[in-house]
Amino acid sequence: MQFSLLIKEEAPAALVYISKLTPFYEEGEELNLVKYTLGQKMFTPDDISDPNLQLNDRPYAGYLYFGASVLSQIYHSDSFTYGNQFEITLGVVGPAALGEQTQTGVHKMIDSPLPQGWEHQLKNEPAFGLNYTRFWRYIQPTVFGMEFGYNPEWH
Repeated sequence: MQFSLLIKEEAPAALVYISKLTPFYEEGEELNLVKYTLGQKMFTPDDISDPNLQLNDRPYAGYLYFGASVLSQIYHSDSFTYGNQFEITLGVVGPAALGEQTQTGVHKMIDSPLPQGWEHQLKNEPAFGLNYTRFWRYIQPTVFGMEFGYNPEWH
């Protein structure tokens, strides 16, 4: 689950400074946006009914994070746009990420089997991420006022 807020405002100076250190980052002339993200991800083994440590499967893990991005539209026309995004993410992995509470609560709400192995989840650790994305957006009109498009990305 992830919530993002995309706004047209001046990006925080530290974020702009770090983004400009990225070798491929280009600041657009027309449109520059800031995106703030709050998210939580959960990872479990395939069999959540087994309360034992499952050595040959994915461990239980919660990941709670906050991200800040600066997005720049470098070029825009009616049928083609390209730009880039630089993102910094800070978070935590482990019990502090509240994965067990979230998954158990949702499973109770939807009357689904409760996960049994969260006591084997990864320990608390800080998480830090940097991400750069270059994107291209191709849009072509089709019939009845509809458009067809594709958006390749390079990370």
